[in-house]
Amino acid sequence: MKTQLIENIDFYYNEQGLMVLTEKFHLDRGRCCGNGCKHCPYDYENVPEPKKPGSSPSATKSKRSPEEVKEPPSFYEKVYAIVRKIPKGRATTYGAIAEASGIRLSARMVGWAMGSAGRVKPTVPAHRVVNRNGMLSGKQAFETPTMMQELLESEGIIVKNDTIQDFKNIFWDPGGNKPPAAVKPPRKGTTTQQTTTVKKAKNSNSMSVLKLKLDQDQLVEDFFDETFLVGIASSARDYQLCWQLNRQLHFDFRVNNSLEIKLTKGPRSFYFPVFDFMEPTKTVEHYLYNNHCKGEFLLPELKHIHYIWLIKGNYYQQDDIKKLIELLRYVEMVQLVSLLDARDIKNKMNLIF
Repeated sequence: MKTQLIENIDFYYNEQGLMVLTEKFHLDRGRCCGNGCKHCPYDYENVPEPKKPGSSPSATKSKRSPEEVKEPPSFYEKVYAIVRKIPKGRATTYGAIAEASGIRLSARMVGWAMGSAGRVKPTVPAHRVVNRNGMLSGKQAFETPTMMQELLESEGIIVKNDTIQDFKNIFWDPGGNKPPAAVKPPRKGTTTQQTTTVKKAKNSNSMSVLKLKLDQDQLVEDFFDETFLVGIASSARDYQLCWQLNRQLHFDFRVNNSLEIKLTKGPRSFYFPVFDFMEPTKTVEHYLYNNHCKGEFLLPELKHIHYIWLIKGNYYQQDDIKKLIELLRYVEMVQLVSLLDARDIKNKMNLIF
């Protein structure tokens, strides 16, 4: 297994705080991954035509003015803009920001943005973003383990055991800052100039929705890039199954409450636990999802599967997964094991915690 990636050799961070893989990394890997990476040395040989540089309609020259062709903000920029509005002495949650962003995104995606916020200018007060219980689940992204708490306490917020006290009153709802009302259709007698303005506003809104939709699709694609999914059928409870996996296969799965997935259907909410384990080299992450909760399913199309094992990292090969599946079949309380394809899973968005 390869060692951990080295910054400025295998990757670097761009102005938006996003990780960009270098040409050296791709040459070491020895193939085009098909994702249209910026520094692909293989002439994008595995990239579908629409993704290739210069093949999209946006690559053609436009005669519109710079003001008209200006792109709407990316998802990360939208998140950072919301976080900058959080007042001193207040805090909000990953989920609340995701909801206020205007598109269906998970709290975990906001967590990704917060993990890169330290490199962004102007400054983003990432210490004011916590999980839904007021816990400082993102403290590991700061320079020291106590920095997040110290920043909150400097603003008058009381923190005990990594949890904000009186969080109900400290909580700031980003949804309270509603965007301006949508432009209404022109009334009878409206001038041609007014009608043109309305059309431009509608087109601008459509472009923003499309851009955000593309951002969402890209985030989903990035999440499942270089991952494997394994479905497990077992009558065991989640903690019992993890105990068996840890005992027989020498893993170290533990429940991670900050990754718990919440799905809301009508007046009811369902919570799906997630267990995780990171290999010592910190290059491969393992996540075990419970697919069942009180008669509801995280992935309704896979009702016969009780658990989803997601392996994330570019060092596991197909042969490694086949060996793991063979070992899983000998684990106590495991009835069925199968390799899943994320492309065939309609509700895979639910796996993005």
